[in-house]
Parts: sequence; structure tokens; C-alpha cells
Amino acid sequence: MTNSNLIPICYIDGEKGIHLSAFADILVMEEIQRKTYLRAIRFGGYPEMVQAMSDAIYGGGSIEVELPQGDVSTLADAKRFQRQISHDGQYAIATLLATDVESSAKSKDKASKSDDSNPTEDEANSDDVPDAKDAQVTPPRNSCIFCPKGDRDHLFHEIDRICAVPFIPEFQDYLLDELEKRAFLKPLIVHSSMEHLDAWSLTCHSGDSNIIAVIEDGLKGGHIAIPGIVTNPQALRMYLVSPAT
Repeated sequence: MTNSNLIPICYIDGEKGIHLSAFADILVMEEIQRKTYLRAIRFGGYPEMVQAMSDAIYGGGSIEVELPQGDVSTLADAKRFQRQISHDGQYAIATLLATDVESSAKSKDKASKSDDSNPTEDEANSDDVPDAKDAQVTPPRNSCIFCPKGDRDHLFHEIDRICAVPFIPEFQDYLLDELEKRAFLKPLIVHSSMEHLDAWSLTCHSGDSNIIAVIEDGLKGGHIAIPGIVTNPQALRMYLVSPAT
């Protein structure tokens, strides 16, 4: 990294007296209900500074970012990042990528409810048990996808790789447009000093049920077609739920 065109970032914790600064060359954020959340970042510098900033972001808090159009604050969710630090002599580079925030939050909320109170004797002896179908339902997972700027072929390939639902190339235009229309595929805010790239957030429900529903709607509406089985509903269902090959 060189200092030209890099993005100044700053972490401040007034209560603990922490004030850290660094320069990033890639910054990815997501706006949710008028708040901006950090989804990915890469920055470099002296190893001690990089480690300290990495620990601060991982621990959660607000990061101040200096952009040409004005300063912004972005929130880092505590302990919701995968991080990697590489070293090259007296220089280090840290990369942090947000994990599935929604699923982690729901799991934490479920655990909190379990710890809030002990069951009464009547509750402990109750014959009511969770429905087997409900027990198999998992929270939605959110995947962060990176691709060259404007490269829809690469974006489609990455979605195909993430999902277990089998795709064919003819699905591409309909699937990308419809996923974005239904807010299952959302563009992220990208600032990069060197690389021209796009970033997307893909939400997949349990068993990729939302992706399956989008494809089923497209097939039923005639927007896309699978030669040989489009007129056979049972064969269509078997195709959609079968593992991708």
C-alpha cells in the first residue's frame, strides 16, 4: 500500500482512552435503516498498529472514515468478523470480513432467552415439544460476494457456487434481477483506492427456500424454462431440491 488515495480511518474509545488511526485501501459498508455497518476492510502499516486496529474493530464500535465527499461513521459489530493478518518484514496487512450477522444475532438471542429463567415444574413436565419441522429450520445466512465491477457473469457464478440449488446459464438475467428486486441480493457500498470491484450481500433462507421460490416463480411465469421438465411439476420440484452437480 502507498499513502496516495488511501482511505483514512480512525477508531476512538473515549472511556478507555484509545485513539487509533490507519489507512485502508478497501472499505465495504452496508446501509441499514439509515445506519452504516462495516462489512469488509483491508488496511496496512506497522505490525503493532495493524494488530491494535484489528483488535479494536473486532471488538466492535464506531469507525470514523474520511472520504472525499465527507466523513462518515460506520459501525463494526462486535466479534462478527473473520480476520487475517499477513506480514512482510516491518509491514503488515489486515483483512476483516463480516460473518453472518443476522444468524449470529438470532442464535445469541435464543441463548439469552434460554438463560433468562429456569423452567417451572409444569413446564419441565409438559408434553409440548418443538415441532420436528421447526427444529430443522435455521436462520438465514448472509454471504458477502466480491466481483469485478459490473461483471454480472462473475456475480451469477458466485451465487451458483454458494447455493445448493442447481442453476443453468439461462437463469442469469432473470435470477439476478429478481433477487435484487426482492432484496435477497443487495449492493454494498464500496470504496477502493486501487481495485475496481463490486460487493453484494446475498441472503439465503433455510434450505435456500427463497432462491427456490424465485426460480419456481420464474418457471411458472414463463420468464425462464428448463427443457424437458418445465411442464412436469413433480420433476421440477425434484430438480430444484436435488444437490447441484
